[in-house]
Amino acid sequence: TLQFVASDMMGDHRIMAGLDVISLRNQPDFFAAYYYLKKRPDFGSAIFSENEYHIEGSKRFWQRNTGIQGYMGYPLDKYNRIDLSAGRYFRVIEYTLQEGQESMMNKADSINSLGISYVRDKVVWTDLGPYVGNYLDFSLGQAIKITKRDLRMTDITFETRNYTKLGKRSNLAIRAITAGSFGLDKENYYLGSSFSQSQGGLYYNKSLMRGYDYNEIYGTRVGLLNVEIRIPFLDELRFGFPISWGIGSIRGAIFADFAGVYPRPPNAKDIHGKLIVSQKEFEPWISDEDGFRLLDIRASVGFGFRLGPLSFDFAKKTDLKSFGKGYKFHFGLGQDF
Repeated sequence: TLQFVASDMMGDHRIMAGLDVISLRNQPDFFAAYYYLKKRPDFGSAIFSENEYHIEGSKRFWQRNTGIQGYMGYPLDKYNRIDLSAGRYFRVIEYTLQEGQESMMNKADSINSLGISYVRDKVVWTDLGPYVGNYLDFSLGQAIKITKRDLRMTDITFETRNYTKLGKRSNLAIRAITAGSFGLDKENYYLGSSFSQSQGGLYYNKSLMRGYDYNEIYGTRVGLLNVEIRIPFLDELRFGFPISWGIGSIRGAIFADFAGVYPRPPNAKDIHGKLIVSQKEFEPWISDEDGFRLLDIRASVGFGFRLGPLSFDFAKKTDLKSFGKGYKFHFGLGQDF
């Protein structure tokens, strides 16, 4: 994976580009973007192409997204802004019924997207990341049908974060996300491990539900809660061979993640790999002769370390009564929240 960012001395112009040569079907992912930041409103444009692979029950499909997008951000004051975006995307999808089979069906469509977001950002950052304050993002996206192959849907996303000091160097970070896709061509959100989110005219993936695979939690209406305590772990680690060198500011994290989707995905399984059987489309928890435990609310707990922009997390599934087998490791690059 290669990423490139360049700016002029005054910060009026910014260029971003990325290339992932290790991708599906030997077709690299890439993006390129330009931002004009000299005036009060920010303007940007981007082109991109990316591959995705999804598993939904017995259905597996590969998807390639290619498109262009324009962006404008207008600050209302120091903390509040409005973001506008417009773009056109082309998708090619190949379906298979079982892993290893040849493609059973091909599909090509396109999306004409218009989006508006209200953002309030009062987060105070330190050199270790967000420390205190709160953040809110309410986004509305509409796909407009112009040609026969165009999709039509409405996407609504709400995200809020809060950071509270716990002493001089520790803090409590909480993030909540709700999202829904509606309309004739509504689509699924995937909460396991990563989530596609628009920011500054570009889409990027960020870690969400640790302890679960990418395709394990998905639906057209989703909710997520992350609770994380961030503490100092090692201020400096010094080595003397072959030369004197050291690593500084290693942070520790203890976290709990919760998520739910409606309706329940087909062939959904509990933390022990057993098929969930329920007459309801969504049953948060159950209490029977075996005791209280979560059902359609998924949960995980774990710990991790932060070294600059790098994150190393170990997560374990739980239903608040027992734990799933083994830990799942997550590696991240960049600040998730």
